[in-house]
Amino acid sequence: MKHLVYDTVLVGGTVVDGTGASAYVADVANNEGRIADIGPALGSMGAEIVDVTGLTIAPGFWDNHAHLVTLEEHPDAENFIRQGHHHGARAAPQSGSARGH
Repeated sequence: MKHLVYDTVLVGGTVVDGTGASAYVADVANNEGRIADIGPALGSMGAEIVDVTGLTIAPGFWDNHAHLVTLEEHPDAENFIRQGHHHGARAAPQSGSARGH
């Protein structure tokens, strides 16, 4: 369904969609936190436009990593293992982002 204006459009990214098809360059439009459309030239329909040229977009993928912040309470992390999380990360608070902003 085409909207006149999407909340956010990621423009020019390389889309990997998980179907086994080759990656392709496209725009990904979002409305109310959900993927609304994937295709060419959607940027003119975005209330917010984010240029992601040179970056990979994997719409619909779920990042299944877990931050093990309660190791003091659960030193064996059995609470995460029971949920199927077999790998985790401990992160130190840090300002900024991976893109240096």
